[in-house]
Amino acid sequence: GGIKTYQDAIALINAGATRLGTSSGVDIILGEKIKLVARNSHDYDEDCWSEVDDNRLFLREYLLWVDCTNSLQDVSNATDMFIDMWNNGENYAYFIVLNSTGKAIGSIDIHSIDYKNYSAEIGYWLAKEHNGNGYMIEAVKLIEKQAFDAGMNRIYIASNKSNDRLNITLPKNKEKYSFLNLTLTTPSVVKSVTVPFILSFAIQV
Repeated sequence: GGIKTYQDAIALINAGATRLGTSSGVDIILGEKIKLVARNSHDYDEDCWSEVDDNRLFLREYLLWVDCTNSLQDVSNATDMFIDMWNNGENYAYFIVLNSTGKAIGSIDIHSIDYKNYSAEIGYWLAKEHNGNGYMIEAVKLIEKQAFDAGMNRIYIASNKSNDRLNITLPKNKEKYSFLNLTLTTPSVVKSVTVPFILSFAIQV
């Protein structure tokens, strides 16, 4: 039951597999201030709902799904989706949990995984009141290390160009990885406007 290693996944992809069963994964990644807890249960749904609802105006500027999240049930449904994607090897989502309180304050995930080209994308959000404490810098470092240790060679992060907090986070994670910023323009699927994005990628060195 489930793919045990990245090498197993590559072997199946090379053999022609289009879906992967990865019921075994890294459930908890420990850091100094935070831990990343796999979003493969509903244990932190209430924390997640509270933070999304309290930070709605802050988050909706950057995240298209916020306006579609209007109840605890919506969060529970999203968790079910993440569990399915985890089991299929399509997305590895984690709650960002404070070590000091045990409370979930955000989320981070690895998605758009290309097993043949050894690349993936990182997405994340953090409650506004917890910005500026180094939590996201640590979370990005932890999940990047996990991805690179699993065999990925390139990790992408795309964000709204006006997201100054993310543009602070990236340079502080240059200890092991090199970053190149490119300015892209992509249409928003929610509003009929174009939104400038920065695409950054980390390369294992």
